[in-house]
Amino acid sequence: MPMTTLPTDNGDKKLFSIYLAGSFEKLSVGNIVYRDWRDYFKKRLNEKFLDLEFYDPLVDTPQGEIAEFVSEDSFGVRESDAVFYYMTNNAGDIGAGSEITIGTENNKLTVICLGPKVGAPHPFIIGKARCVLIGLEMAITFFLKLTEFGFSTDGYFKAINFVMNLKKR
Repeated sequence: MPMTTLPTDNGDKKLFSIYLAGSFEKLSVGNIVYRDWRDYFKKRLNEKFLDLEFYDPLVDTPQGEIAEFVSEDSFGVRESDAVFYYMTNNAGDIGAGSEITIGTENNKLTVICLGPKVGAPHPFIIGKARCVLIGLEMAITFFLKLTEFGFSTDGYFKAINFVMNLKKR
């Protein structure tokens, strides 16, 4: 898994980019309702790292009345450094399944996060991920630590070790 901090055209280092896969769903956090879980995820990560880039199919691709997998989604996965799939139900999402597969085929860091309603996801989907995290807060912590430690193999293992050692609350 070749992971590095990526150089920009002028030689400066930039933070990595994350493709946000998964169903389009509202998310309630305390008294705040976000139009989609992606808004909360981006907000939390951008509080600490403003230069972190996201490819959000909700706003970066042409979607109709019903969310669907479109060719721009495939482009977004290939252009991103990581694919994050927030799985909100056991059946998964066909489009997100395609996106995580494209990410795996293109040697991207693929992370699946199991939401609170997910009990036993299909093993074929889980097999596409470099890591599986439980809960959106753990995923946010993982990506914050990955950004802090550096988008590298070493940074990946440090971030995984950090979240594995978190105590359940």
